[in-house]
Amino acid sequence: MKLAWIISLAAGGVGAVAAVAAAVLSAALSSGVTLPPPATMVLYALFAALMTAAAAFAAAWVIQKHLASLQLTVGASEPSEAPAGRLIGPLEAIARLHLEVVERLASECRSIRSQFRQMEIRRHLAETEVQHLSDVLHSLRDAVLVTNEFNEVVMANDAAASLFKFSRDEAISKPVSKVVRESEIVGLINEAAEGGGTSGRRLAECVLPREPEPLNVEVSLSALCDPTREAAPGGDRAGRGAGVVTILHDITQERQVSRMKNEFVSKASHELRTPLSSIKAYIEMLLDGEARDDKSRREFYEIMQHEAERLGRMIDNMLNISRIEAGMIKANWENVDLVVIAQEAADLLMPQAAEKKIRINLQRPHQACHAEVDRDMIKQVITNLISNAIKYTPEGGRVTVAPDLTDCDRSVMVSVSDTGLGIPADAMPKLFNKFYRVDKHERVAKGTGLGLNLVKQIVEAVHHGEVGVESEAGKGSRFWFIVPCRQGGS
Repeated sequence: MKLAWIISLAAGGVGAVAAVAAAVLSAALSSGVTLPPPATMVLYALFAALMTAAAAFAAAWVIQKHLASLQLTVGASEPSEAPAGRLIGPLEAIARLHLEVVERLASECRSIRSQFRQMEIRRHLAETEVQHLSDVLHSLRDAVLVTNEFNEVVMANDAAASLFKFSRDEAISKPVSKVVRESEIVGLINEAAEGGGTSGRRLAECVLPREPEPLNVEVSLSALCDPTREAAPGGDRAGRGAGVVTILHDITQERQVSRMKNEFVSKASHELRTPLSSIKAYIEMLLDGEARDDKSRREFYEIMQHEAERLGRMIDNMLNISRIEAGMIKANWENVDLVVIAQEAADLLMPQAAEKKIRINLQRPHQACHAEVDRDMIKQVITNLISNAIKYTPEGGRVTVAPDLTDCDRSVMVSVSDTGLGIPADAMPKLFNKFYRVDKHERVAKGTGLGLNLVKQIVEAVHHGEVGVESEAGKGSRFWFIVPCRQGGS
């Protein structure tokens, strides 16, 4: 019985080895874990097969030897337990060897399974990181284009696809020259790639032909280094780099703002110099004694005062426009009747109109024209429009101010019409620009060229309204503005 038990134990050990190997493969496949490299699996299989074959061979040899000895003792008169005892010792050693093999294989299997789990965790982390970087790339407003060492597109974000008009999915693995039509950009990418990883970061500016106007872009190119590429004897990496990262930033608006600032400074300097030069000239004449009587001196003083007031108005207008454009002015909203404000502005300018025998006519509507506005700003708008109408209307002319409700009583329109010189058609688009004045009108009346721009800023930027003009040369002009009766959120 003992012999049978030991033989079955040995066979069971052999079966256990096969069972453990099958269990490892089954667990790995069922859990979806990526198996180790084929060479490692082959080594494990060979090791298990060798151990199993050795154990089976040893068991067969021992059993055959002891069975032969048992046959020699058949027929003896006294039974003997020695052969069985001699058989049990080696079989127990074989069984222990099998148990050690099984335990070692089980330990190796646990280690492999742990490595599988770590590899799976690292894979998930890598995939998450790649997805995060991809999300960041596509959220950028700047166009990003990545090419490999063969100048093939390997990555591009939505901004690049929109800028160069291509499909991201179709552009991958295509030569950059077939994806980007602008030869200047392709040339910069080729130069950066030829320079390799030692070329550093390059900056360039390009103009891309687009409609309705060209785009100014700042191009940043960074060559990628290939760590596996051997270095040249001089220390530089030989040949091309591993690819190029190209970033294109749209600077069209920045260039426009810079150009506008330069124009503003130039025009402001010119306009400020004119009254200052006039004041300086009259001061010099007074110092030289050219004004010999009180009448001449008074005339000089009045001219100086007029130029100083003009200079003050210009500075005030420039400051007000700058504050509005910067969003620094906070409106003091009031629900007022614009007919009342129009009457106040007309009364204020009556003396100026009387000097040229111009009649100001206020057309009162049948109902009140209430709107939520900043009272002082709207009064300045109406005052500027009436003042311009008086300046450019010949003596004996007429200026008409007409406030009224419009847009189904949801807005108020105020118009100022005159019988003056009118405005040429080519000047209409530039009429509300800073410092712009119609060339033919500069001899008729002096001005700063900022009044209409201030009107536009107050109406559109502050009150969210609309301003416009209708005119014909020689037949007078009609300026108008519209403001909503209720501002948003009130």
